[in-house]
Amino acid sequence: MEASNLESGSVCEFTGPVEISSCLFLLRPINDVAIRSLDEPCNARTVETVTILKNDKSETFTGHMVRVRTRGTQKWAWNIGSGPLDDLKLTGIQFQHLSFSALGFADDDTKDEVTTVIEPHQNEEITLVDRLDVTQQWKRFKLKDRRQGLIRPRAILFGDYVYELYHPKLSVDERKKQRQLLRPVINTDPIRDILFDDLERLDRDIGHSWGRVDRHLDRNTGRVLALKLVLFARPLVDLKAAQSINVVRSLPLSKRPSGIGMYIWTPYFALNLESALAARKLRTLERIDVMAQALKGLRYPHCEIVQVHRNLKPSNILLQIKDDESIIAKIADLKFAAPHKIDVDGTGSDYRAPEARDRYPSGFPTAADIFSYAMVFSKAVYPKWWERKRSEMTDREYGAEQWRAIIRQMLLDRNHSLRDWLHRSLEWDPATRPTALELSVAVDSLQSRRKVPPIDNVMRNKFAGSYSSASSASDEEEL
Repeated sequence: MEASNLESGSVCEFTGPVEISSCLFLLRPINDVAIRSLDEPCNARTVETVTILKNDKSETFTGHMVRVRTRGTQKWAWNIGSGPLDDLKLTGIQFQHLSFSALGFADDDTKDEVTTVIEPHQNEEITLVDRLDVTQQWKRFKLKDRRQGLIRPRAILFGDYVYELYHPKLSVDERKKQRQLLRPVINTDPIRDILFDDLERLDRDIGHSWGRVDRHLDRNTGRVLALKLVLFARPLVDLKAAQSINVVRSLPLSKRPSGIGMYIWTPYFALNLESALAARKLRTLERIDVMAQALKGLRYPHCEIVQVHRNLKPSNILLQIKDDESIIAKIADLKFAAPHKIDVDGTGSDYRAPEARDRYPSGFPTAADIFSYAMVFSKAVYPKWWERKRSEMTDREYGAEQWRAIIRQMLLDRNHSLRDWLHRSLEWDPATRPTALELSVAVDSLQSRRKVPPIDNVMRNKFAGSYSSASSASDEEEL
C-alpha cells in the first residue's frame, strides 16, 4: 500500500466515553488479516470504538487503543507480538515483535522532557509512515533492529499487517496530564555520543543567541537538539560537565566531518528572556525569579570553573516553562564564553561593561559580568521604560558612558529594593562592583521576602550573618 493511501490518519477529536489523557493513539486495522485480530478474545481489553470528528465530518472507527498504563514501579511499554503478556496478540508474527514506550533523558536536569519511541524486537522490517516535524511532509521509514522516535505517525506496516494511526486532539491541560502519566514510567536514555547518521536537520534558526544554530531531530529518540559549530572547543569543555541547573550543558562533543572545529549539541530552547519580554509573557515576580536563577547560573562559571561569561544579555538567558508553569532559566552563550585571559570583544553594546569595550589589558574580570547583569536586570524589571529610552536614542548619538548614566539615574529615581546594589554594579571601576556571591545575598533576600541588606555591610564582610528582617508591604509593591 502506498504512503499516499495511508494519510487519512491524523490528529482528530475523539468523542464518546473515552478517557482521553491516557490515549497515545488508536491503531485502526486496514487489511483483512489485521481486521480479524479485533475479534480475538485475547485482544478484547485493547479494542475500543471511538467517533472521530475531522473537517466537520464524523466517522466511527474500531481499533486497538494504545494507552499509558502504570503497573507499580514497572516501566511502561505497549507490546505487539504473539506472547501471552503482549498487549496486542497477533498469531502471524513471532514472539514480541515491536513495542511503543516513553523515553526520558539522563542529561535533562529539568526532568520535563518526554518522547515516545517505537522499537523493533525481531530481525524483520517494519515500515513507519511519519514526519520529522509538524511542518514537514510524511515519509516512509524502514526500521530494522533500530529504535525510532515517534512524531505523529500515520501508519505502520509489519509482516502481513497494516494499521492507520489516529491521535486524539488534546487540550493544553490534557497534554500536561498525559506527560505526567508518562514521567513515572519512562525509560531513561543515558548520556551518549550522538551520531550524525541519526540526525535530520529541521531548519536553521538565524536569530538565536548563539549566532547561527541549526535545529536537528535525533531520529533515534525524537528529541530536538540545537547544533552550533565552534572553532575553539577548549573554553567549552567545562560546560560539558556543568553541574548547575541554571547553565546550559553541552552534550558530548563531536568532531566536524571535515575535521575543522567542533560541533556543540545542546537541548533546544525556543524561548529566551528577550523574546519573553517582547511578548509580555512574564509577570513582575516571574522576571525577578528568572534574574535570580540567571545569577545562580553566573555564579557557577565564576566560582567553580573560573570563567568569565562576557556576553550576558537577555537573549542569552534561555527559558523553559515546565508543565507546572514554573520557569527554569539557563545562561548560555557557547560562542563567546572564554577563560579570563582570552581577550575577545563579544558582548552586546547595550549591556557591555566599559572594560570589555576597552579590551581590559589584564583580561576581563568577573566584574564585567556583574555590570552586564545589572543592565539586564534593569531591562527585565522596567522593560517598557528601557525600550522607550532605547527608542529615543535612535535619533541621538549617545556614547557608552551616556547610556550607563541614563540607566544609573533611572535606578536612583525608583525606590527599588535592589537600587543601591544595581547602581553599584554599574560603577566604572570594576574593583568597586560586588561579586556574584555578594550580589546573591541581596537577590536571595529579595526573593525570600526579607529586607535587602545594605551593600556596604555585605561588601565589608562576605560572610556576614543572615539578614532575616521581614520585608514590608511597600517592598513587595516596589517590585
